[in-house]
Amino acid sequence: MTLDSYLFDDGWDDPASLWNFHSGFPQGFANVAKAAASYRAGIGVWMSPWGGYGKPKQDRVRFGGEQGFEIQDGGFALSGPKYYRRFDEVCRRMMTEFGVNQFKFDGTGNANKVSPGSQFDSDFDAAIHLIGDLRQARPDLYVNLTTGTYPSPFWLRYADSIWRGGEDHDFAGVGTWRQKWITYRDADTFRHVVSAGPLFPINSLMLHGMIYASKAKNLGDDPASDFRSEVRDYFGTGTQLQEMYISPNLLSEQNWDDLAEAAKWSRGNAATLVDTHWIGGDPAKLEPYGWAAWSPAKAVRLGGVVAGERDSHTAQSQRQAAEFRHRCAAGLGTASACAAALSRHESLEERCEAGGGYADGWFAARIPDGSV
Repeated sequence: MTLDSYLFDDGWDDPASLWNFHSGFPQGFANVAKAAASYRAGIGVWMSPWGGYGKPKQDRVRFGGEQGFEIQDGGFALSGPKYYRRFDEVCRRMMTEFGVNQFKFDGTGNANKVSPGSQFDSDFDAAIHLIGDLRQARPDLYVNLTTGTYPSPFWLRYADSIWRGGEDHDFAGVGTWRQKWITYRDADTFRHVVSAGPLFPINSLMLHGMIYASKAKNLGDDPASDFRSEVRDYFGTGTQLQEMYISPNLLSEQNWDDLAEAAKWSRGNAATLVDTHWIGGDPAKLEPYGWAAWSPAKAVRLGGVVAGERDSHTAQSQRQAAEFRHRCAAGLGTASACAAALSRHESLEERCEAGGGYADGWFAARIPDGSV
């Protein structure tokens, strides 16, 4: 299993310039692109159409204003002719000189305002045209359009994924810090996407990945061994943007094995997981929830219950699983459904007899390959 891209987030540029490298990258991304290529991967880069956040944004906007780049509502206006040319120029350089295969465009700007003299009718319109032009130069380019979007399938005519909304990482519910992080991430997805934009495919969301990092609040260790649950929860969503926010030195051999197992399972079931749908209730209310995915070849159902609430929900979860197996059998023409247990102690592909019980945590019911 190889990574597709190593992405440099906010922090690579000199904010006292306009999207130029700081002194830590005297050769730009040339050396890191070469290192990534040795692992059969490319590189990605974060850029913010409206200028970013906090003091770095203030510095960028201050410099840009002095140079005559268009500013609106305290940030850059991508619809401005001069700023659009500069942003487009930097993006193209990233692709041609450094082989960038992924952009994280963070902050699209205004949807109802436009800079004087613009060829576009808003910053959103400018972003759409920018992405279209970049794709002409590199058709396989991956575009993650984050803050400033909303959960409408409209965006998927241009971008590959959008942001789920909310904080990058926070905590909700009960249990360990990691269990509360899982609950927060899924509750945010339910609130901002499943409820607010039910037609938007979960497969096309940036969920903010898996976190096991030394600088991450409360997620720099795993005393209760919940990382496996986080990994399986994450890949079970079917998301195509599979991010890892990790400090490699913190992970044990078992952690790496769990990551590899789930990643391979996801790749192997990609044709089915592309059509993943939310099932169940609201994680913020500690209700059972999960995901179901369908294809002509198979179906996958992954679900669980919030930490601390498992005993009271076991019967309900089993009923949901039984109902799902019945629907699978009816829809796919087979009466033999298997369950792949996703507990902390069982292999992702271990078979259980249809109708059997499930361990605490995450479980999946699936129709075997070649069943139709």
